[in-house]
Amino acid sequence: MKRLFSLFLATLMIFSFAACGKKTDETPSDPGVPPELYVGEGFRTILSTLMTGNFNIVEKVAVFGRLPTDENGRVSEPAERDYAIDSYESLLTLFRSVYTEEQAKKLIEKCGYYEKDGVLYSDKKAKDEGTYFDLSSMKTDVTAKDDETCSFTVTVIKVNASGKQKEKTIKCKAAYENGTWLLEDMYY
Repeated sequence: MKRLFSLFLATLMIFSFAACGKKTDETPSDPGVPPELYVGEGFRTILSTLMTGNFNIVEKVAVFGRLPTDENGRVSEPAERDYAIDSYESLLTLFRSVYTEEQAKKLIEKCGYYEKDGVLYSDKKAKDEGTYFDLSSMKTDVTAKDDETCSFTVTVIKVNASGKQKEKTIKCKAAYENGTWLLEDMYY
């Protein structure tokens, strides 16, 4: 997860700089799209990267899958895992890379994670272990955007543990905070 998290952050930073640094007079290629709703591929990539991070958290940490715990609910660190979320701070860092500052803390609490005596605990079980999103099918469409907020929809294939597939369209919001775009909630 450390490698995945580092790769995710590096990708997000690269695309953030690329999207912000390039000033063009691009116009929509689709004549039906009003100019004020047109966004370039760089911004769509930022949204897709955020949603990839969101879906990874949903699948492995927060909803469909959970961090492994011992019988007392203490988050444990199995040897075969190549990432380390072993403290509240490391979990908060992961959530802050995808969600707004305020929302990251709320989501951690909502997902049942808490710190006690410097140790990370979980009081919830996985909702539907094995369910995942087919990210190769993900499509992002911006519905409204200004300098501080963005509303968009994501269409993605959700695959349940038994392999049944269903296309889902999810309405999402992002906010520009501390120089980067972040999601305003957890979406699944």
